[in-house]
Amino acid sequence: MKSKKLLAFALSMAVAAGCTACGGGQASTDTSAAGSSDSTQAESSATGDNTVIVAMGSGFSTLDPGYVYEKYPQLIVNACYENLFKFYENNGTPQPCLADTYEFSEDGLTLTVKLKDGLTFASGNKITSADVAFSINRTKNLKGNPSFICDTIESIETPDDATVIFHLNQPDSAILSKLTYSSLAVLDSAVVKENGGTDAEDASSTDTAQSFLDNASAGSGMYILTSYTPDEEVVLEKNPNYWGKATNVDKYIIKIQPDSNTQMMTLSSGDIDVAMNMTDDTMEELQGADGIEIINGATKTVGFVMMNMNETYSGPMANPKVQQAVRKALDYTGIQTICGEGTLTPYDIIQVGFMGSKGERAGITPTWKRQRLCWLRLVTQTASM
Repeated sequence: MKSKKLLAFALSMAVAAGCTACGGGQASTDTSAAGSSDSTQAESSATGDNTVIVAMGSGFSTLDPGYVYEKYPQLIVNACYENLFKFYENNGTPQPCLADTYEFSEDGLTLTVKLKDGLTFASGNKITSADVAFSINRTKNLKGNPSFICDTIESIETPDDATVIFHLNQPDSAILSKLTYSSLAVLDSAVVKENGGTDAEDASSTDTAQSFLDNASAGSGMYILTSYTPDEEVVLEKNPNYWGKATNVDKYIIKIQPDSNTQMMTLSSGDIDVAMNMTDDTMEELQGADGIEIINGATKTVGFVMMNMNETYSGPMANPKVQQAVRKALDYTGIQTICGEGTLTPYDIIQVGFMGSKGERAGITPTWKRQRLCWLRLVTQTASM
């Protein structure tokens, strides 16, 4: 298998991978440095040029930012589009991307953002405040799964091409973090409108741009979407008009392979360069394989158990005592083992790395005997009640 030389495998798509639970590892063909990373050249064993072939999971049906809500399409959106703010580091602090400066009013109800100079879309069109307003209003009015992110945005004002003023219906300490989300990426409004897009209040019934945005991008990111075959393949090519610093990879071919064993086999045979959905079992089989490097990274994936409070639907599970018994009976250490190395149990639903997180919870797993005792005692009390 031919050795790879990839420029710091931090492809722009991977920014969506954050922290808390280890949702499976990644494996790639051997990454070796030849001098500094600036001089590193990407070579694909499958194509013989600077194309990187990636295998990732499935479970999505659209690449239109206004509708994107699942895990994997966000990786593609982050490669093709840019936001006002972005998480560049895994510390929960959003930093300006397309934004240059920002300022909140004293009452927290107004956010004023100034755009950077010289920003352009892949089409060559200049990025203006009107594009920002169009993109966010479109997501809000499409009323798709991610539209709730815009709930605190009452209106958007654009007094000039470089200024965006958000009027909020209540103070929102998370508004900067929300503006990093892929569904609030900035779209080229001229291109989207030409292909049936609208940000009008009735966009949920009149916007017809989704089919276009499933097969082509209209953003300002490092890459442009050139093709998408559902459940099979996504192709990204370098944006020749990218306003920032370009990477050394000209093309990403993303193979949609939901099965980790398939990814392991195609990686081993040299048909792909990077496998993003390795399990502990497949990684163990690849350990020590010639020309393959395993990279374990934290993600923003969180798993939780939902218990319905409505007794009509859930019966005894609606009882807080039974819910407490379930919480105490869960084998948290066992769950962490199943999820994979590096999995953490947070204090609550807000996982580590997010605003409001209380950090990691240590020493929470009682012995099985104690768990069972807690369960039996509480269920017995509930039954007697």
